[in-house]
Amino acid sequence: MLQYAAQDFFNPMIVTGRLSEKDQLEVYAILDELEVPQNITIKVLIHIYKWESLEPLLSLEYPITLAVLVATMDVPSAFNTVDCGSDYAVAKTKCFFHLHLMDQNNNHLVPFNYVFPEKLKNSNIANPNLKIDSVTAIGGDGKSFEIILTTDVIALFVWLDSHDITGRFSENGFLQVLPSKNITFTADEPVSLELLTETLTVTHLRDPTYL
Repeated sequence: MLQYAAQDFFNPMIVTGRLSEKDQLEVYAILDELEVPQNITIKVLIHIYKWESLEPLLSLEYPITLAVLVATMDVPSAFNTVDCGSDYAVAKTKCFFHLHLMDQNNNHLVPFNYVFPEKLKNSNIANPNLKIDSVTAIGGDGKSFEIILTTDVIALFVWLDSHDITGRFSENGFLQVLPSKNITFTADEPVSLELLTETLTVTHLRDPTYL
């Protein structure tokens, strides 16, 4: 039975309730992801039943908004203001939006996102001088390493590869918008710093090797 129940309580959205010490019913709608495809409104429906009847004695509905519109912006005007260009057809090939969701303490709540106003193949994407600046062993177990990547311009879809050294990166395939970025690599088996440093490679969308 548990395996059937598990698919419900591992569902990305659930509604749950509890009785407080003061005998108050508290109902919660829990959503794992902070983003939904579009603005939707859902409702919590509460029924009160008697064990002996299939007909609810009482039905209550509570609407819940999972997503709200937080900002609107006129893109051509915005691009013109920040010097992307007054001709929007050209401006949208030069600029894009990078999105954050943060709390009051400036902590990031979800992964970054971005909006490209033009197809990437038509965009004026710069060719970055992207490189692995340093690799440092951390933790003392021979499995954990910190990698620092540096770039001089926006690097699109940065991809690190450890080749024959199996393991996982804390992040990969990302958009680098800062001059330097720290990535953690955790190897499946202990490996020397020298071997990992020699083996690691990094590439990106505009890498001349693959154009």
